[in-house]
Amino acid sequence: PHRAPARFVKDFAEAVIEVPADFEGSSEGYIAAERASLAMHAWLDAELKHFLNGLAEAGELADTRLVFVGDNGWATALNSKGPPREQGLRSPVILWSGAAGTTPVVSDELVDLVDVTATLLDWAGVAPPAGARGQSLAPLLAGQPWQGRPRLFGEIYTRDGGLFALCARDARWKYVEYVATVKAHELSPGPRLAPEFRRRAGVLELFDLSADPT
Repeated sequence: PHRAPARFVKDFAEAVIEVPADFEGSSEGYIAAERASLAMHAWLDAELKHFLNGLAEAGELADTRLVFVGDNGWATALNSKGPPREQGLRSPVILWSGAAGTTPVVSDELVDLVDVTATLLDWAGVAPPAGARGQSLAPLLAGQPWQGRPRLFGEIYTRDGGLFALCARDARWKYVEYVATVKAHELSPGPRLAPEFRRRAGVLELFDLSADPT
């Protein structure tokens, strides 16, 4: 699903796109990629609206809760999907309720997908399995105290399932250790305008995300 229908593409055919000053590739290619991304977003919005309207017509909207997650982030000209970069590691998690009187909450807390599972179980009134690591986000969404996660840990794999990096991060710092050499062709296809990514085994990286959010 990387090509939006023509009706959405047309809406952004003349959209004004600012090319970053440090981008070294084709300006035309960058603009085309960003316009395509906007069309894809518009397509998603339209389909979601269609889905919600269907729930409303069926009288089910007030009893519905939706969870929106992405498998990775994206950036037109930056390393994102594949390597352990913030543009790929960070992705949106949106939890939505059709119940009347729900107050929107926006949070930068560190959460893991296992927390989404715990939240769904909590909403359903089901106890989590013994040993489950997830923490329900329901208190956070209700504006109540939430213990939160001081840090997150992750493993990064090639498209064929080979482990090549370990990472740990908190609100400010991210540490990455490459345990195997990796080249661009071994990673999941990312933005075609991004620089080629490769690292040798044994490379260590430390990022101050407040100054260098990569």
